[in-house]
Amino acid sequence: MNSNYLVYAKNDALVFKNICRILKELATDVNFNFNLDELNISVLDQDRVVAVKVDLCGLREYVCTEGVTIGVYIHYLYKMLSAVGPDHELAMYVTRDEPKILHLELIHKSAKVDIALYSIVT
Repeated sequence: MNSNYLVYAKNDALVFKNICRILKELATDVNFNFNLDELNISVLDQDRVVAVKVDLCGLREYVCTEGVTIGVYIHYLYKMLSAVGPDHELAMYVTRDEPKILHLELIHKSAKVDIALYSIVT
């Protein structure tokens, strides 16, 4: 792991895609909460009627040196993950140099794609 990372998480991309598919039906904005020991995703819809918290356990890799919350527009994230298949992995990371940007790295045996999402949390 790069020493510049505040957070690094990696797992099967389909897991994240399926979670995003469900969450995009509930809200437009979600928070990725990277804590020292776990990653969770929290959602509160516009009408403040539905609150969802998803704890992601059993990630292939997870290292967090400092807690970080990144808010993202879930519809864009889901669109970016729409082509993900069963043989893809997804790595998410936040760096010390860019603590407000969630980097996504889609990994396949034939290619690797890097995407940067700017946090909507101020």
